[in-house]
Amino acid sequence: VGVAWVGLYVPHHFYPTTVARLEALAHRTVAFLEAAKLADAQGELLDRVQHHHRRLQSVIQAMPEAVMVVRPPNGAIVTSNAAAQRLFGITPSAYPFMMRVTQLNVRTASGDNEPQPIVRALSDGEIVTGVELQVIQRDGSELPVVASAAPLHAEDGTIDAVVGIFQDVRPLKDAQRLRDEFISIVSHELRSPLTPIRGFAQLVARELEFAGGHERHVDWLQTLQRHVDRMTRLIDDLLDVSRLRAGRLETRPAHVDVIEICRSVVASRQATTGDHTVSLESKLDHIDAVLDGDRIYQVVDNLVGNAIKYTSGGTITVAVNLALHQPETLSITVSDQGEGIASSDRESLFNPFYRSREAAASALPGLGLGLFICSELVHAHGGQIDVADAPDGGARFSISLPTGTTATQRLTA
Repeated sequence: VGVAWVGLYVPHHFYPTTVARLEALAHRTVAFLEAAKLADAQGELLDRVQHHHRRLQSVIQAMPEAVMVVRPPNGAIVTSNAAAQRLFGITPSAYPFMMRVTQLNVRTASGDNEPQPIVRALSDGEIVTGVELQVIQRDGSELPVVASAAPLHAEDGTIDAVVGIFQDVRPLKDAQRLRDEFISIVSHELRSPLTPIRGFAQLVARELEFAGGHERHVDWLQTLQRHVDRMTRLIDDLLDVSRLRAGRLETRPAHVDVIEICRSVVASRQATTGDHTVSLESKLDHIDAVLDGDRIYQVVDNLVGNAIKYTSGGTITVAVNLALHQPETLSITVSDQGEGIASSDRESLFNPFYRSREAAASALPGLGLGLFICSELVHAHGGQIDVADAPDGGARFSISLPTGTTATQRLTA
């Protein structure tokens, strides 16, 4: 620290007790100086922390998204920015530590009782992202938001706080509604002229075939019919999505033979392809179930049609059986021998308008709606659908369905 010199201007003999006292004074002075130096360092550190804290608060306050920080164990709101205060009606006097996150007037968009993201992050310590919520305003109106939450851990691993972010998605919802209305209107307008076009093409082809000598013209007209049928299927997919969005697509369960439904799909699709072998496998002669037969036919037909479209050949197998140890659940699988589906695409495969990279890069037509509709129809029956690798290569779509539901269900995307 330094040197302290003690002396007199006249000769003097310092006794041991005097020396001891001077040494004790020197040690205390050193301790005092070290404490003062440490206090200065702590003061500088505190100033830097306060500066960073002010900058962080400025950033949080400037964010357009609603942000709040809560502390365990009861989820007390310790800070929130102006956007959060406007969104949830929080007044500055209501916090810190007085208002809890469970007091926020919110509900999940699906209407279930699942806890909101901040509560889940507090209890489970997990990062929760992209959860759609409805914030109930003071006038009773509901404001759609997408919420995410992430825990902040202390050095010992315990949860020290949770940060929650809420983004207002009203503009996205409005754009989605306008898109759905546009799709519905355009689909109806496009479908109306297709029926007479197909009808007249059939009539003219029949008359030319009867007259004879017009084989080329008949082939042209039959090609026209096939393209009209393809356009009709695309428009039907658009209409189904429009009904899904509006909650108007219904399933009407009745007693059906699922194996007979799949047999009809196999026969119909085999007649359209010469490069593939479409086969049906089952250990049973029939499986009775209470399902919407038309919708189950639509699901299986779409999966087999995709297998034909995206593979150059080989065998496409439709397997139907009752699940092992679960006779009240039936299983339908559709397997092909193509290139398969990349694992990076599988998570989004059942989203509307999604196409894999390979499908999008190919010249094959499609809107990316078929698998989305299949997924929604299967879920409407209380079932599940997923995709995996087939044992012999290619892709395998697996569907599990209960056999005994009887209620008419309304389907909403």
